[in-house]
Amino acid sequence: MNILIIFDAVKKFFKYLKLSIENAVESFKNDSTARKRYIFLTITFLIGVNYLMICYHIDRNVFAFFPAIPIQENYHKINIFVPDTDGTMLEESRDVVEYSSNERLALFIFNEIIKGSHFENTSIMVPARLIVRKVWIEDSSNICVFDIEPVILSDDVEVVPGSEKMFLDALTRSIKANIPKITNVKILERGIHSRIWEI
Repeated sequence: MNILIIFDAVKKFFKYLKLSIENAVESFKNDSTARKRYIFLTITFLIGVNYLMICYHIDRNVFAFFPAIPIQENYHKINIFVPDTDGTMLEESRDVVEYSSNERLALFIFNEIIKGSHFENTSIMVPARLIVRKVWIEDSSNICVFDIEPVILSDDVEVVPGSEKMFLDALTRSIKANIPKITNVKILERGIHSRIWEI
């Protein structure tokens, strides 16, 4: 008896489903708005199912729509010195991350002095493109050493007299101000101590 009741209920359900589909198809033929709505809902449903399947296969949270917020690095301000075109030193501040070593901080300072002032046009004070090969700190003598690639200047580059000495002075003052144990700074070209751009 129970099987007959279940069978009859299933039969009525499919009959109702068939009738609903026929009515929907008939209304779609006569109503373009309903047809467009059905197509839109069908596409939306398929996209939703697709997204759920992707999340399932890559083991991702369904609600993780946006990437994780990156960890904010800790910044602090340091003061550096930049040579100016009138022969003076400009003192400026820079935002810097907490580096894991003094060598990395020294490299950051070196590159910032090459870039020059944020407020004045001082690029002429460093006419050469300086590429650091290696930087290290000699603990025995407290000297910070920068080993750079050989510098080649083109003939049309204008060199300000005394600019190399000012660059080295600015670098030394900046390094000593931010890495207290450093007492001197040395620049080498491929391990050889020589003039950089002034002859």
